[in-house]
Amino acid sequence: MSTLRLIGSSSRTENKARRGACGPRRSLRFESLERRELLTAATAGDFATLKQLAESGQDYEIELTANITVGATDTINITSASGTVSILGAGHSITAAANRTDSLFNVSGSSLTVSGLTVSGLSYSGGRSAVFYQTGGTITIDSGTFSSNTTTGFGGVLCVAGSQASATINGGTFNSNTARYGGVVHASDGGTVTIAGGTFSRNSATDGGGAIFTQNA
Repeated sequence: MSTLRLIGSSSRTENKARRGACGPRRSLRFESLERRELLTAATAGDFATLKQLAESGQDYEIELTANITVGATDTINITSASGTVSILGAGHSITAAANRTDSLFNVSGSSLTVSGLTVSGLSYSGGRSAVFYQTGGTITIDSGTFSSNTTTGFGGVLCVAGSQASATINGGTFNSNTARYGGVVHASDGGTVTIAGGTFSRNSATDGGGAIFTQNA
């Protein structure tokens, strides 16, 4: 069973599922969150550098120094061999020049934290999320803006699949993202999503879950 936790306050407006349902109702659990990590500071002004640092196996806090445009096949893989990775957008953005063939981040292990980053206009025709596809490890979104990202599959921004995958949204703005299921978030097969904050507006899904969709294994 997938788990959805809502903690504290978040806001939502006009998140629409055009047809279908969001699945059975879930119980909500309240808990405190605390993280303490020491990372090596680094900077990246292009996709190649960001990918190299994130996949290096070292613990990095990577601050972007420029806006980045990704190509159709550009993706960052965070695996069990990766270090702990934190990406600071520092007001910069990641956008796409063309329709994409994969998620921007594929996370199967270790830990990825994102804050202050804008990710917009990613379009993916496939079963995965346009931005984060997760089958293991942890993803934390502390802040940032995620807008107009779209997939024909699951989770316009975040797809959490499998009991080894856990994601937390502490804040951020999620606007006008679209998917088949879960305009922002899709969780399945025992994946856990904790929502402690954030603003969700005008997200949509064609088959279920205007903003969030969860389903059993």
